[in-house]
This record gives sequence, C-alpha cells and structure tokens, in this order.
Amino acid sequence: MKKWIGLIFLAMLSGLSCAADLQSSNIEAFLGMRNNRYAFLGVDWNKRFGMAIENSVLVQKVNLQYVRIAPFYHRELKHRLDVSYTIYAGTRYDREFYDFGSRLGATFKIHPRFLLLDGIVQPFYDSDMGRNIGYLFEGKSFLIPEVALYANYKNLPEYRALEHRVSVGLQFSVNNLTVKPELSTPTDWEMQWTRVSVSFLYRYPT
Repeated sequence: MKKWIGLIFLAMLSGLSCAADLQSSNIEAFLGMRNNRYAFLGVDWNKRFGMAIENSVLVQKVNLQYVRIAPFYHRELKHRLDVSYTIYAGTRYDREFYDFGSRLGATFKIHPRFLLLDGIVQPFYDSDMGRNIGYLFEGKSFLIPEVALYANYKNLPEYRALEHRVSVGLQFSVNNLTVKPELSTPTDWEMQWTRVSVSFLYRYPT
C-alpha cells in the first residue's frame, strides 16, 4: 500500500513538473488545501479536463492518513451557466476504510458580479456508512472584484460524515490565488460544534 501511494505521488509530481516546463497556456498546475485538513495538487488541461490527488494533512499516525484521486471535467455551457463533474476514489493508508463517488456542480450567474448561485449533488459510498447523497446550495455576491461574500446550506461532509450545516464566508481572489475563510455551524445551532476553516487554491502561472 505504501509503495502504491508513493508511486501515485511521484507520478503527480512528475506531471506537475512537466506541465510547468511546457510553458503552455492550455496546461495549468494547481495546489491548495480544503477545510484545513486536506492538501491537494493537480493538473488542468485547457480549463476543462483535469486530475487531482488529495491527502489528509498529517495530524495523526501515518497509517491513518487518507488519500484520494479525482479526475474532473468542467465546461461553460452558456454565458451564464458553468457545470463541473468529478469522480473520485479514496482510501486510508491502512485500507481499513475506503470511499468512492461523484460530484455534479453547477453555477448560474444571475448577475456576473452581484448574484451567483451554486449547487452541488454528491452521491457516494463509504465502506463504513454505506450509500449517501450530499448536497450544497450557495449564494455569492462580489463586494468588489477581488472579494466575495457567500452563504450556503449543505450536508456535504466537511471531513467524512454528512452534517447539516449553514456557512458564511469570504472569498479573496488575487491573481492566481484564491483564499476562502469560512464559519459553519450545525442547523440545530449547537454552537459548540461551530467550525472556522480556511481553504485555498493557487494556480501555477502560465
């Protein structure tokens, strides 16, 4: 298992290195972090097809870390509608847990700056919790071109289990870097389970 994980990382790092060397506007490398807990990197071809690998940040024993591979597709169907589709499969290093699923997302730009609506549906299978469906509904408005305010309702797993939560946050976008600090709380308003998380995405300039 460790050899397999090592080979995946080497392959992805080699791919990123090649993408950087190609100096092509059609190939873009990226890296980032999701919900304070999962680091990822990948390659995007022509802003349409891509492949990413994600790994949990080392906060426990090595054999309890989680790794995921996720090819994806994105397309702007019309001037105001973007869609994306991702399939993924992941496992814990010790193979005591695995999951796989897909994610369909859509963004409808009622106004390209002042009102954007996002939706996500994510059917998936967890080896311990069985079949589930996650979802997210979000509204976003850019206060200025570099800063957006957003709010959402979701049950998408922030870590692993489904949780019904409401969230508010800010999105800062400067050049190739996007940072999203977020405050989320359960819909039953048990405030001791409120979380503050930060996600970011950096695209390698081409």
